[in-house]
Amino acid sequence: MRARSKTKTDKDGWSKEYTFNTGTFGDKWNFLVFGDPQLYSTKDLAKQTAGWNNTVTQATKRFPESSFLLSVGDQANHSALQEHGGFISPDPMRAHRTVVTMGNHDYYHAPSYEAMYNRPNVEDENYWFTYNNALVINMDTNDWEDFDDDAAFLRKVVKEQGTDKDWVTLTYHHSTFSQAYHQEDRGIQYWRERMTPVISELDVDLVLGGHDHIYTRSHLMNGYTPVDSGRVAQKGETLEKKKGETQYVTTNSASGSKYYQFFDFKTGVRDEDVKETFDQTVKEKTIRDYTAVWNQNEVPDYTNVEVTPEGLTVTTYDTGNGDVVDAFTLKRAKEEAPAEQPSQGSSDSAEDGSSKGAVIGIVIAIVAALAAAGGAAYMGLIPGVQLPQF
Repeated sequence: MRARSKTKTDKDGWSKEYTFNTGTFGDKWNFLVFGDPQLYSTKDLAKQTAGWNNTVTQATKRFPESSFLLSVGDQANHSALQEHGGFISPDPMRAHRTVVTMGNHDYYHAPSYEAMYNRPNVEDENYWFTYNNALVINMDTNDWEDFDDDAAFLRKVVKEQGTDKDWVTLTYHHSTFSQAYHQEDRGIQYWRERMTPVISELDVDLVLGGHDHIYTRSHLMNGYTPVDSGRVAQKGETLEKKKGETQYVTTNSASGSKYYQFFDFKTGVRDEDVKETFDQTVKEKTIRDYTAVWNQNEVPDYTNVEVTPEGLTVTTYDTGNGDVVDAFTLKRAKEEAPAEQPSQGSSDSAEDGSSKGAVIGIVIAIVAALAAAGGAAYMGLIPGVQLPQF
């Protein structure tokens, strides 16, 4: 469904007419994800806005029917109105729903952020919405010591809104599993150790974050423990998550305003001039045990998430030549069939057959007795009566 809108301007009356995409209604759809545009009013705002415009234009041209555009935070750098204005200035932003996240730079002047963007179901700066067959939750991680309230919010929303949904997606700005230097931040370590077990407890499927300006895909995580650390990840692979396992993705910059390099946690030295390769960090074992893939090509990225009842397909593209940076499909593992109960004795013996027949006879006799008693025992009103299970 599409709608048309106009906005009044101070200079020449009415703006040109825009067509607005209200999205797809059904259980097969997609949304686009963008990391840290972080537009600076004190640097070259026009250049950075042009980079952001190029990214969002490429993304929506490739996926024109996207249901919404999700920014994982730091829309602005100082949270100045002109920076937020640059963020919403591209034409595609007027043609799609926009979902924003409170980043630490937006938090510098929260009133500007709050005045600029509409957010539904807000509770203590966190909010949520449902869309088709998914629950989408957005949390503010700036006050990381407010853990108890945030955990209570997350438990409440998943319980009340997520039980009938195929997928639960969570977004917060400060990525808990990344490969740049913010992995060492006190607040991020706090959330990694305390909030990720809650996320797994609630069986959240996909967590999207930013803040570290480097693409990172974690292994499937149960709390803060990687399920299969050391496994060699493949581009385009299918991951089967069991209950309690969660996939985390850290996004790179969507505008090119700032990139961070790989951080060697063993040396603890932050050196943005050292440019390592993924294969090198695997060989030297400087990669975190939770990391499946990381990439820093210093080209703006965007991510498309395809949603179906069967899976989430997450594909990240760079805007230089449109190459796929990484791709994977997240599905739920099939439940293991319950093991057969061993029979008492050989199933081929006549004795076993007569025993089974005797049990069936007992069941028929019990059912007949229950019918004579008005069915009270069958409904559990007479204690001590339990039907055999087959």
